[in-house]
Amino acid sequence: HYEDLWRATKEQIHTQSMEKSCIVKVADGLWRLYISFVDTDGRWRIDLLEAACPEEFDCGRRVKILTADDCGIEGIKDPAVYNVGGLWHMIVSYAPRPAQLSGDAERTMHVTGDIYNVGVTKSHTGLATSSDGVNWLWEGDILSPPNEGWDSYCTRIGAVLWSAPVFVGFYDGSRSVEENYEEKAGLALSHDLRHWRRLTIDGPY
Repeated sequence: HYEDLWRATKEQIHTQSMEKSCIVKVADGLWRLYISFVDTDGRWRIDLLEAACPEEFDCGRRVKILTADDCGIEGIKDPAVYNVGGLWHMIVSYAPRPAQLSGDAERTMHVTGDIYNVGVTKSHTGLATSSDGVNWLWEGDILSPPNEGWDSYCTRIGAVLWSAPVFVGFYDGSRSVEENYEEKAGLALSHDLRHWRRLTIDGPY
């Protein structure tokens, strides 16, 4: 049995869509909720809500964390936030800016509010770091889709587990944009959260 402690609607955030968020309790007793949603320009972004308890989150007091423009990309979402050795790490799904675009693609890639579902770019995993969990430095790509294979369109790390002496990353993988929303599970390993080696090369987990 579950009881709702707090809820938010897309109207409160003035967005057409919200997806994965990440809740974290920090050392000073505060709770933080990192939320991803579609910005007014049609690109995914990440904001922060902070309160003494989750029931007190206020959408009207959210703080900008990372936007596509901040990172020089076309979308950033699905934060997974961890504190490792006193440094905050945010692992995200991001859409890199395509190297070449036709005029039509340039005009339409954000019309649907989901660049991940139009096929002009791929779904990568990126990393941002922070000393305080509020001000973030975009470090860039940590896991890109390979040129071919079952995960050649999407390699999106959604969760990380420390299993000494390595981090185990669980990622969503798909072969093409047609498999968007129908991803399969992959595994990858890392010693530093920045360099990852895929284990599920021949097929999903």
